[in-house]
Amino acid sequence: MTDSTTTTQWLKAKLFEFQKLWIVIERNAKWYNYKYSSYDYIREKIWIKLNKLKILVSHKIQDYWGILYLETTISDMESDDSQTSAIPIAQNLTPQSMGSSITYYKRYNLGALLNLIIEGEDDDWAAAEKKTTTQKKADSTQKPQFLDANFEKFKQWTKGKTLEQITIQKDEILAKYTVSDEMCKKLDDFLFNL
Repeated sequence: MTDSTTTTQWLKAKLFEFQKLWIVIERNAKWYNYKYSSYDYIREKIWIKLNKLKILVSHKIQDYWGILYLETTISDMESDDSQTSAIPIAQNLTPQSMGSSITYYKRYNLGALLNLIIEGEDDDWAAAEKKTTTQKKADSTQKPQFLDANFEKFKQWTKGKTLEQITIQKDEILAKYTVSDEMCKKLDDFLFNL
Protein backbone atom coordinates (compact mmCIF):
# COMPACT_ATOMS: atom_id res chain seq x y z
CA MET A 1 0.00 0.00 0.00
CA THR A 2 1.27 3.49 -0.88
CA ASP A 3 1.10 6.32 1.62
CA SER A 4 -1.26 9.24 0.87
CA THR A 5 1.58 11.76 0.40
CA THR A 6 3.01 9.73 -2.48
CA THR A 7 -0.38 9.11 -4.09
CA THR A 8 -1.29 12.78 -3.86
CA GLN A 9 1.91 13.62 -5.71
CA TRP A 10 1.06 11.05 -8.41
CA LEU A 11 -2.26 12.65 -9.32
CA LYS A 12 -0.92 16.20 -8.94
CA ALA A 13 2.00 15.39 -11.25
CA LYS A 14 -0.31 13.86 -13.85
CA LEU A 15 -2.70 16.81 -13.70
CA PHE A 16 0.26 19.12 -14.12
CA GLU A 17 1.34 17.15 -17.23
CA PHE A 18 -2.22 17.41 -18.55
CA GLN A 19 -2.33 21.16 -17.85
CA LYS A 20 0.96 21.68 -19.75
CA LEU A 21 -0.79 20.40 -22.90
CA TRP A 22 -2.73 23.71 -22.89
CA ILE A 23 -5.83 22.25 -24.52
CA VAL A 24 -8.34 24.90 -25.60
CA ILE A 25 -11.86 23.56 -26.13
CA GLU A 26 -13.79 25.37 -28.85
CA ARG A 27 -17.50 26.04 -28.59
CA ASN A 28 -18.87 23.58 -31.12
CA ALA A 29 -22.62 23.62 -30.40
CA LYS A 30 -25.35 26.24 -30.37
CA TRP A 31 -28.68 26.53 -28.58
CA TYR A 32 -30.59 29.65 -29.63
CA ASN A 33 -28.00 32.47 -29.33
CA TYR A 34 -25.83 30.61 -26.83
CA LYS A 35 -22.69 28.78 -28.02
CA TYR A 36 -21.18 26.07 -25.83
CA SER A 37 -18.87 23.03 -25.89
CA SER A 38 -20.82 19.77 -25.93
CA TYR A 39 -19.83 16.99 -23.54
CA ASP A 40 -19.08 14.62 -26.45
CA TYR A 41 -16.78 17.20 -28.02
CA ILE A 42 -14.93 17.81 -24.74
CA ARG A 43 -14.44 14.05 -24.33
CA GLU A 44 -13.12 13.79 -27.89
CA LYS A 45 -10.54 16.52 -27.17
CA ILE A 46 -9.23 15.09 -23.86
CA TRP A 47 -9.86 11.34 -23.61
CA ILE A 48 -6.76 10.07 -25.44
CA LYS A 49 -4.56 12.38 -23.37
CA LEU A 50 -6.20 11.26 -20.10
CA ASN A 51 -5.86 7.60 -21.09
CA LYS A 52 -2.13 8.05 -21.76
CA LEU A 53 -1.75 9.57 -18.30
CA LYS A 54 -3.85 6.71 -16.83
CA ILE A 55 -6.44 9.08 -15.37
CA LEU A 56 -9.95 7.65 -15.09
CA VAL A 57 -13.05 9.90 -15.19
CA SER A 58 -16.24 8.57 -13.67
CA HIS A 59 -19.66 10.05 -12.98
CA LYS A 60 -22.40 8.89 -10.64
CA ILE A 61 -25.56 10.21 -9.08
CA GLN A 62 -25.17 10.33 -5.33
CA ASP A 63 -27.80 10.93 -2.65
CA TYR A 64 -26.59 13.20 0.16
CA TRP A 65 -29.19 13.78 2.86
CA GLY A 66 -32.07 13.42 0.41
CA ILE A 67 -30.57 15.70 -2.25
CA LEU A 68 -29.29 14.17 -5.49
CA TYR A 69 -25.88 15.27 -6.75
CA LEU A 70 -24.00 14.52 -9.93
CA GLU A 71 -20.59 13.52 -8.68
CA THR A 72 -17.59 13.43 -11.00
CA THR A 73 -14.35 11.79 -9.89
CA ILE A 74 -10.93 11.73 -11.52
CA SER A 75 -8.74 8.85 -10.34
CA ASP A 76 -5.11 7.98 -10.87
CA MET A 77 -5.05 4.35 -12.02
CA GLU A 78 -1.49 3.89 -10.70
CA SER A 79 -2.28 4.99 -7.15
CA ASP A 80 -5.32 5.30 -4.91
CA ASP A 81 -5.53 9.07 -5.30
CA SER A 82 -8.66 10.78 -6.61
CA GLN A 83 -10.46 14.12 -6.62
CA THR A 84 -14.19 14.71 -6.76
CA SER A 85 -16.54 17.54 -7.71
CA ALA A 86 -20.30 17.41 -7.06
CA ILE A 87 -23.21 19.63 -8.14
CA PRO A 88 -26.78 19.32 -6.76
CA ILE A 89 -29.40 18.26 -9.31
CA ALA A 90 -32.61 20.29 -9.40
CA GLN A 91 -35.61 18.42 -7.98
CA ASN A 92 -38.91 17.54 -9.72
CA LEU A 93 -37.50 17.31 -13.24
CA THR A 94 -38.90 15.25 -16.09
CA PRO A 95 -36.58 12.39 -17.16
CA GLN A 96 -35.56 14.37 -20.27
CA SER A 97 -34.79 17.50 -18.23
CA MET A 98 -32.84 15.47 -15.70
CA GLY A 99 -30.82 13.89 -18.53
CA SER A 100 -30.01 17.34 -19.92
CA SER A 101 -29.04 18.61 -16.45
CA ILE A 102 -26.77 15.62 -15.86
CA THR A 103 -24.94 16.20 -19.16
CA TYR A 104 -24.64 19.92 -18.31
CA TYR A 105 -23.19 19.11 -14.86
CA LYS A 106 -20.77 16.54 -16.30
CA ARG A 107 -19.26 19.30 -18.44
CA TYR A 108 -18.92 21.71 -15.53
CA ASN A 109 -17.55 19.15 -13.05
CA LEU A 110 -15.02 17.93 -15.60
CA GLY A 111 -14.01 21.50 -16.43
CA ALA A 112 -13.47 22.28 -12.75
CA LEU A 113 -11.48 19.13 -11.98
CA LEU A 114 -9.21 19.35 -15.03
CA ASN A 115 -9.04 23.15 -15.22
CA LEU A 116 -10.24 23.02 -18.83
CA ILE A 117 -9.96 26.14 -20.94
CA ILE A 118 -13.15 26.86 -22.89
CA GLU A 119 -12.67 29.24 -25.81
CA GLY A 120 -13.91 32.75 -24.99
CA GLU A 121 -14.94 31.84 -21.44
CA ASP A 122 -13.35 34.89 -19.79
CA ASP A 123 -14.61 37.14 -22.58
CA ASP A 124 -18.20 36.12 -21.81
CA TRP A 125 -17.99 37.59 -18.33
CA ALA A 126 -16.29 40.78 -19.51
CA ALA A 127 -18.79 41.23 -22.34
CA ALA A 128 -21.75 40.56 -20.04
CA GLU A 129 -20.40 42.99 -17.42
CA LYS A 130 -19.81 45.72 -20.00
CA LYS A 131 -23.22 45.13 -21.58
CA THR A 132 -24.96 45.27 -18.19
CA THR A 133 -23.25 48.53 -17.22
CA THR A 134 -23.97 50.12 -20.61
CA GLN A 135 -27.57 48.92 -20.61
CA LYS A 136 -28.26 50.28 -17.14
CA LYS A 137 -27.13 53.71 -18.28
CA ALA A 138 -28.43 53.89 -21.86
CA ASP A 139 -31.36 51.50 -22.09
CA SER A 140 -33.14 51.89 -18.76
CA THR A 141 -35.71 54.26 -20.28
CA GLN A 142 -36.16 52.22 -23.49
CA LYS A 143 -36.86 48.78 -21.98
CA PRO A 144 -39.94 47.66 -20.10
CA GLN A 145 -39.52 46.93 -16.39
CA PHE A 146 -39.36 43.26 -15.33
CA LEU A 147 -42.02 43.14 -12.62
CA ASP A 148 -43.37 40.57 -10.15
CA ALA A 149 -45.99 39.43 -12.70
CA ASN A 150 -43.18 38.72 -15.20
CA PHE A 151 -41.26 36.88 -12.49
CA GLU A 152 -44.27 34.65 -11.73
CA LYS A 153 -44.65 33.81 -15.44
CA PHE A 154 -40.93 32.99 -15.60
CA LYS A 155 -41.25 30.65 -12.61
CA GLN A 156 -44.15 28.83 -14.30
CA TRP A 157 -42.21 28.62 -17.58
CA THR A 158 -39.24 26.89 -15.87
CA LYS A 159 -41.21 23.75 -15.02
CA GLY A 160 -39.81 20.86 -17.03
CA LYS A 161 -36.98 22.95 -18.50
CA THR A 162 -33.29 22.14 -18.17
CA LEU A 163 -31.01 24.33 -16.09
CA GLU A 164 -29.21 25.34 -19.28
CA GLN A 165 -32.50 26.49 -20.88
CA ILE A 166 -33.47 28.38 -17.72
CA THR A 167 -30.10 30.13 -17.49
CA ILE A 168 -30.27 31.19 -21.13
CA GLN A 169 -33.81 32.49 -20.61
CA LYS A 170 -32.62 34.52 -17.61
CA ASP A 171 -29.90 36.08 -19.78
CA GLU A 172 -32.54 36.96 -22.39
CA ILE A 173 -34.68 38.59 -19.68
CA LEU A 174 -31.71 40.70 -18.58
CA ALA A 175 -31.16 41.79 -22.18
CA LYS A 176 -34.82 42.54 -22.93
CA TYR A 177 -36.00 44.14 -19.67
CA THR A 178 -34.84 46.68 -17.14
CA VAL A 179 -34.31 44.56 -14.03
CA SER A 180 -33.91 46.14 -10.60
CA ASP A 181 -31.19 44.94 -8.23
CA GLU A 182 -33.91 43.55 -5.96
CA MET A 183 -35.45 41.58 -8.86
CA CYS A 184 -32.00 40.32 -9.91
CA LYS A 185 -31.58 38.93 -6.41
CA LYS A 186 -35.02 37.28 -6.62
CA LEU A 187 -34.09 35.66 -9.93
CA ASP A 188 -30.72 34.48 -8.61
CA ASP A 189 -32.28 33.08 -5.42
CA PHE A 190 -34.93 31.27 -7.44
CA LEU A 191 -32.33 29.71 -9.78
CA PHE A 192 -30.06 28.77 -6.89
CA ASN A 193 -32.90 26.84 -5.24
CA LEU A 194 -33.97 24.90 -8.35
